[in-house]
Amino acid sequence: MKFLNDTCVFINKITKPELLFDIVVHYEKICDKFYVTDCIMEELLRISKIEDEKGKIAVAIFNVLKNYNGKNRISIIEIDKNEIYSKNLKDIRNNYYGHLYDRLTLKSLVDSGRYTNGQAKNLCKKDMGECTCLAIAMEEPENFIIVSQDRGGVTLKPNTNIFKIFERSHKIRVWDYDQWDNETRFSKSKKNKNKNIKFR
Repeated sequence: MKFLNDTCVFINKITKPELLFDIVVHYEKICDKFYVTDCIMEELLRISKIEDEKGKIAVAIFNVLKNYNGKNRISIIEIDKNEIYSKNLKDIRNNYYGHLYDRLTLKSLVDSGRYTNGQAKNLCKKDMGECTCLAIAMEEPENFIIVSQDRGGVTLKPNTNIFKIFERSHKIRVWDYDQWDNETRFSKSKKNKNKNIKFR
């Protein structure tokens, strides 16, 4: 089994490098490498430029992932280098997020005062992390599980749930961090030093 970790998991749950190290080791023992997409790395980098607690968390996690990429335990998947993943991502964005690229829609958001010009322009990047996870998992739903704290609502379309759509169409599985912890017995494995746990 392989797990794809969304940006929100790092910011809200895996908030310390030492916890990330423990999880990476746990992944290796129960299943496979620790997987993350290059888009999520970009999101972490953007968040790291914010001078608050989330920015500090993002830069610490980003550095660990970057430094250990390709060293047997962590793998950063580059979407654009895989033709199938890249096509899947484009289809997802076109089919469900086209409104975030529409000039008239963005103009109306600015005119209404809901968003500034800068905020409206950045909407095209919203939900990209989870979309890249979907682009991969939809090809191997039996092998990949997405771990995300997001509930799958599409930006500006709260009644459209991207996770539920792909759960139905492609049998995608999405767990939040607590479910992942429970299913893989991560916390329990930390408490008892005997880590001979195999994922089922």
